[in-house]
Amino acid sequence: MTARMSTFKKNQLIAALFAAAAWLAVDRLSAQSANQAISDRAAPAAKSVMAAPSDAAARAKIMESDTWKQVGTEYQKWLSKQPIYTPSQVKRINEQLDAQIQNMPTSELQGFVDDWLAKLKVLNGKNFQEAQDWLGAYMTNMAQGYRRNYLHSMGLTDIPSMSAAQLEAAITNIRADRMSIMQNQAAFEANQQQSVQTVQQDIAASQQAQQQYNSTSGAAGFNTFQSPYRPPKYDPPPHPQMQWMMGSDGQLMPF
Repeated sequence: MTARMSTFKKNQLIAALFAAAAWLAVDRLSAQSANQAISDRAAPAAKSVMAAPSDAAARAKIMESDTWKQVGTEYQKWLSKQPIYTPSQVKRINEQLDAQIQNMPTSELQGFVDDWLAKLKVLNGKNFQEAQDWLGAYMTNMAQGYRRNYLHSMGLTDIPSMSAAQLEAAITNIRADRMSIMQNQAAFEANQQQSVQTVQQDIAASQQAQQQYNSTSGAAGFNTFQSPYRPPKYDPPPHPQMQWMMGSDGQLMPF
């Protein structure tokens, strides 16, 4: 009986050892599978990080490109000739532009450059140059507040923030306003000329009437060059010439 119990306990111990070994094997395999899965997921990410340049490198690449330099050169070219903005306004515009570039995500930087290329093509074109030259001359004596409102009415609220299409539309607005102003000025000058001619005709008619009146008055006995309202000048007859004779006393005496 005792021998049978010992054999039973021995069998239980062996079964427990096999169960423990099996659990350890399963746990080891699970850990290996998990580690492999992590490695498999990390590998593509690591490859992606290694393959793609950093944000700073991509930004530097764009800002050091020939296209970026072209935008800067063309912008300065327009800025040096434009008569629209005052020096203080130019300073404010440049500060806002610098802040915009600094805060712009790298992903949007290339689109920003492309937009400016299209916009500068309009700004430095013949049509916009002619429009802005007239506009600058027209606004020379405008007060600052009125100047700002007039630019707004022309659609030129803030050129750096405008698109090429908006700048093209502004050219149309400027041309239309210039034509309207020129027509109004021509009409005003025509009216002024007509007024001058009317005054000249009135003066000529008055002078002619005066001459006719003077001619008629002269036929009646008045001096032609004398006002009809003045009596003729009286000229007394000449004093008779006196003759002299020698008196008995030897003195001259009239006779």
